[in-house]
Amino acid sequence: MVGSTKCIFPKFYTYNTTNPERVALLKLTSENHEANWDVPCLCREDDNSYFLYYFGFFKPAFRTYELPDNCTYKIELIDTWSMTIEKLPGIYSGRIRIDMPEKQYMAIRMRKV
Repeated sequence: MVGSTKCIFPKFYTYNTTNPERVALLKLTSENHEANWDVPCLCREDDNSYFLYYFGFFKPAFRTYELPDNCTYKIELIDTWSMTIEKLPGIYSGRIRIDMPEKQYMAIRMRKV
């Protein structure tokens, strides 16, 4: 494909696009975070400070998570197709449910506060 960008995430996922800005958005969300890939999450395992879940072509209506004990997080929904980042209101801890817009190429980013 002429003018395409291919971004390979270790072990499990390849993202092909004709728009390198979409790959740049995902790269930007994980910049300055030394992280390990673990399906389906890019995360900081040493201190639980960062989680990035990418859903690709799946369109979940919601996701539930059990956050680490004694940790609170700010959460953002990232639309890699529309190239937008929506900050969810509030601070999250414990068992949570995040409602999703049922669109492809969405991600959830959680950052410890």
